[in-house]
Amino acid sequence: GPLLAEFSWAGFPSEVPRFFVRCLKDKVIPPDLADTMIANMGGATVVDLEAGHRAFDTHPGQLASIIDRIACTG
Repeated sequence: GPLLAEFSWAGFPSEVPRFFVRCLKDKVIPPDLADTMIANMGGATVVDLEAGHRAFDTHPGQLASIIDRIACTG
């Protein structure tokens, strides 16, 4: 399926950094599947979060902090 497919970043500026928030307790997209997705997208800076699939709902402060850090590094 699409979660396991390689894809192209053609046309996307190469200087734009890629990040992936990997939720370590995610049962929908477990860390092993997330790693496959990250590899298929050509790699990314991975930020781990001790949360499940709905981190926006269960860990909103921590997720917002991660997004803020990402936004400031770009």
